[in-house]
Amino acid sequence: ALAAGFALDALVSASPAKRLIVVRDWAVFGALSGLAAFATPHGLDGVLFPIKLLGMSALDSISEWLPADFSKPDTFQIALLLLIGFALLRPLRLPPVRALLLVGLIYMSLSHVRHQLLFAVIAPMLLAEPLRQAIGAEPPAKAPRWTAPLLAACVAALAALRLFALPATLPESLTAPHAVADALPRALLGRPVLNAYEYGGYLIWIGGRPFIDGRADMFGDDYFRRFSALADGDPEALDEALRRWKIEWTIAPAGSPIVKLMD
Repeated sequence: ALAAGFALDALVSASPAKRLIVVRDWAVFGALSGLAAFATPHGLDGVLFPIKLLGMSALDSISEWLPADFSKPDTFQIALLLLIGFALLRPLRLPPVRALLLVGLIYMSLSHVRHQLLFAVIAPMLLAEPLRQAIGAEPPAKAPRWTAPLLAACVAALAALRLFALPATLPESLTAPHAVADALPRALLGRPVLNAYEYGGYLIWIGGRPFIDGRADMFGDDYFRRFSALADGDPEALDEALRRWKIEWTIAPAGSPIVKLMD
């Protein structure tokens, strides 16, 4: 969908003599992108996945699908306010298609927190040239053709150096409870567990089979509603889960409703 927006922008801004070339190049890119979208183990289901996911009512219970929260400062809020402030101080002009793309990205980011990352990646592409014009900077000289491959190689080398010199570590947190994992008998990992939503990914990482994790689409609305009820401390939902799935052990943050109920 984003590629279609960029293609339309390129077509509108191209001279009449070059529009056929623009259509050809973007059509090839679009066709290859479409084939790449199908080149997964999920095939057509993977392509239809976003539509299926957005139809789930369970998304209202997942933090990354909630609307942006402006009650406290965050990076997205600061970036958006800086953009508005700059546009008020300097004449910031975007072509109509790019302006529509930017407004759409802002709307998506305000509607769902997870789309803020998409805004962070795409918005600079849309704004780079208008910002340069607004501050009155001279157009950059055309770089030699070898500049981009060299820069990409340098970035790859730095990333590899960072990976091998300083291996990534997960700090102790709500989603990475190392202390609990260290005290956990390994034999329990393969046993049926009732875990807090936040621990699902970590349990997979250490070899467990969680009751639920962040892939809400794989569990479906009905399963997620049942889990939400027991996580909120519903005794009937908890009893049903313990019996139905023959739960042998549980793991949840201290003080959570499910822990209080079982205590």
